[in-house]
Amino acid sequence: MSCYYDLLTANVNYIGYAGRIGSLIRRYCLHADTVTELCCGTLSLGLCLSDLGYRVTGIDKSENMLKRAEEKALKRAVDVRLLCEDISDFALPSLQDVFVCPLDGLNHLEGFGKVKDAFKCVRKNIRPGGLFIFDMNTPYKHKIILGDNSFIYDLPGVYCGWQNEFRESDCSVKITLDIFGKMDDNYLRLKESFREYAYPQKRIVKELESNGFELIGCFDGLKMCGPGPRTERILYAARSI
Repeated sequence: MSCYYDLLTANVNYIGYAGRIGSLIRRYCLHADTVTELCCGTLSLGLCLSDLGYRVTGIDKSENMLKRAEEKALKRAVDVRLLCEDISDFALPSLQDVFVCPLDGLNHLEGFGKVKDAFKCVRKNIRPGGLFIFDMNTPYKHKIILGDNSFIYDLPGVYCGWQNEFRESDCSVKITLDIFGKMDDNYLRLKESFREYAYPQKRIVKELESNGFELIGCFDGLKMCGPGPRTERILYAARSI
């Protein structure tokens, strides 16, 4: 999937996302220099953060995603550090100023225990006063927007059929992607299936606080306002204490 990931996420406003992170850093962690992106994928956000002047580390457990990230960084002559690690079990050689985890990366972890482990890892690898900024899909999005619905993406060079199966017991969604990508004069078919889990906002905040973080704010996506009953993605900002 890594070869088509950038095509399928071309609608994501990475520059705007990086700008929102930058504004939070300037407000709450003014002298930050290092930013580590968890679930970095092909590093589209990380490269935008590098453009803002931060020294970027990308962590992802997919070697193929990291290979694409390396190619993009080399093409742009950007110096980044890339690590193939599980975000719920990693260690860095030095403490970082900021950690970010965008595009519901934490929702992909297999259950809340793994989310707790990820929070603990960030706490061990972040300096006092550092920021942890991440977003997560809400239960509303899983139940109403994703649900048992299907979506079709017909884009230049790639066609994707997206089928969801919602499970009420843990507010999770099984997502199955059928991808047909253009390769020369033919199309290559790829199929991928994974499950995402959603949790109440109060549960996430409680876990942050139990791991030594002070909540700075919860926002409706990249907006300045707080989340509402129909918010699909909450952006959390917390500070290590």
